[in-house]
Amino acid sequence: MNEDGSIVACRGYTMRPKECGAAIYNASRLNLVSAGQTPQEVREVMKRDPEARELRRDGQKTIELWSYLTDYHTYTETLLDGV
Repeated sequence: MNEDGSIVACRGYTMRPKECGAAIYNASRLNLVSAGQTPQEVREVMKRDPEARELRRDGQKTIELWSYLTDYHTYTETLLDGV
């Protein structure tokens, strides 16, 4: 991550170099996230917002799901449930 908070792009990739950098960065931080953390705590650990957000209903409760790109080659996103 650069000092301004932007992600370092991967060198040598002509397609989506910033996404490649994001996947490497996200994968290195994801193991620092713990169950039960608040959205603010997750944001502090990850140092950035997720690539995708989704709202789901569970009965009367709305759950927000966050996804971070964690593998550029397979384009895998890791889902954080109930953030």
